[in-house]
Amino acid sequence: MKISSFVVIFLVKLYNIAMEKTTTVEIAKRYTDNTYANKDEVRRGLNTSLVDPFWNAILSYRSQYSKPIRLYTVSMLSYCVCNTPTISQKCSDITSRLAQCLSTFIALDEGEKERVRYKCTYDTLAYVGQAYGETFTSEYINTLINNQAQSMQGLSQAKKKAADFYDAYKLLGEKKLNIDEDFLVQLYVTISKQEITSNYRNFDFSAPNVSVFNREYNGIPFRSIEKHMNILYEFLKDTKVSTIQKACAAYYYINYVKPFANYNNEIAILTFKAIIGNDEKAQIGYLLSFEELLKHYDTFALDFKETSRGNDLTYVLMRVVTYATGVIETFLDNCTNTKIDDLRHEHAPRPDENTPETEKSAKEPKNEEKAITPVKETVGSVAMTTIESGLDEKDANKFEKYLLEKNPSLKKAQAHFYARHCTMGSFYTIQNYKKEEKVVYETARTSMDALASFGYYKKQQIKNKFVYTPVKIEGDK
Repeated sequence: MKISSFVVIFLVKLYNIAMEKTTTVEIAKRYTDNTYANKDEVRRGLNTSLVDPFWNAILSYRSQYSKPIRLYTVSMLSYCVCNTPTISQKCSDITSRLAQCLSTFIALDEGEKERVRYKCTYDTLAYVGQAYGETFTSEYINTLINNQAQSMQGLSQAKKKAADFYDAYKLLGEKKLNIDEDFLVQLYVTISKQEITSNYRNFDFSAPNVSVFNREYNGIPFRSIEKHMNILYEFLKDTKVSTIQKACAAYYYINYVKPFANYNNEIAILTFKAIIGNDEKAQIGYLLSFEELLKHYDTFALDFKETSRGNDLTYVLMRVVTYATGVIETFLDNCTNTKIDDLRHEHAPRPDENTPETEKSAKEPKNEEKAITPVKETVGSVAMTTIESGLDEKDANKFEKYLLEKNPSLKKAQAHFYARHCTMGSFYTIQNYKKEEKVVYETARTSMDALASFGYYKKQQIKNKFVYTPVKIEGDK
């Protein structure tokens, strides 16, 4: 039976239409679920100036999942959040990981908890310094933590601001907070060190940029501040909205309204942390170093702009979710490393009970109040038997080259990491690899698992975390 050329042409057209539709849908999902891209990012990603058909398809796909929330622009237009199954799952994963942070922290003893608190506070203040344009020394950060900075003379502006921020940070804690006007005003007075005559800003900032299609506000008019902040406080009481979405919305909205004369971004991030900490499943949320977001304000400013254009809070939400993943992993690593340190001390060799008393006394400090000496890192033996202990960078480079020559399946980054992290008796984490090799978490995880499968590390689970300890490997006979 012959098929006419007309039918063939018709079928080909149908096929092409179907394929084009499939491609468009895939693009819509990719630039929504994988990365919540704006129009310019889609244009660059597809490398085409003819982006409108694809952008319209993306907007159409997003509209199927966009839901309004009870938060409004200065023109009283409702904001929305796009909850595709993938985006919802990402938010759910963050919620689960925050709950894991709490359970992991609770499982620590009091001494371990105190050390984790210190490490988190240290990281927080380091991020604050970077946000203010300065890299703080460990000495200054410890001065801040010990509440001695305010008495110091000749401090830089960054150091002064960090000290003020730390005063406001200390208002948070393992307690539920009423996030209302009084709380935000208390944050502002504490961080600004200013006396106030009105709770909110009572003047307008410089005139905003205005265009026909998009209106950008440099903070909303001051007469509307109280109304819109009350809208925010009511929104935060909505039990149907997830904690992470509330926190992201508050972070954006405070920066949008700009209720105070200054320090709005700092107050926004402290409010973000307070909202996380108010969740009974994440009560230690104040400890997590979300101040890392302050470092990326320029990036968030672009997301704020996109959110203001289309009243779509998903831009901010997905950016926060991306950074929050790393913040959570760092916190869990802090807990794990603290536990590992305790296990090391617990299993460290102790003086033999049969050692003569004169020998024992010689090993102990003579002062009856045993001196507390700083712990110094000692050089341990490395996993490679033919290389002496204590690899310097030159030896590490040699070892790295040896590894690559002996195992062609090994990637250069894996060899680079292992050559510098191969001390017997030590424990390394995925986060160590992530920071050292400057890769994303998933790449770090698969790389550490690969090193374990090659026999370089033994993978162990301590509580809810995996750690990797070097295995002795034999050199050439």
